[in-house]
Amino acid sequence: LWVITNSKDEKKINALELLGVKVFKIDINKNGQISLEKLLNLLAQMNINNLMVESGRLVTSFIKEDLFDEIYWFKAPKIFGNNHIPAIGNLDIDIMDKVIRLKTKKIELIDGQDILIILDKGLNI
Repeated sequence: LWVITNSKDEKKINALELLGVKVFKIDINKNGQISLEKLLNLLAQMNINNLMVESGRLVTSFIKEDLFDEIYWFKAPKIFGNNHIPAIGNLDIDIMDKVIRLKTKKIELIDGQDILIILDKGLNI
């Protein structure tokens, strides 16, 4: 188990490490959150070059900070109610000139119903 933190609380960090948890300390960015760029650099140093990020706030941050190459978008024939979590949060894009243009790399039917769409940032045409 890994924990990524900016905590300076050595007592808590030591307690986690005694339980076998690997704790990585990462600086925060200007928004007061863990720096995703520094996190990716740490992972690259460990030869981790692929990362799966699920939907929600975290993937929104990766997109806003332009820290992605591809998006694997899974679509299922299901309808959620009004308390669902959006796949991607607010990107502060309000005009067409700012949209993030992606190239459809592949579309695949999975188990006869679900659809996987692989989108590539590519040249951002």
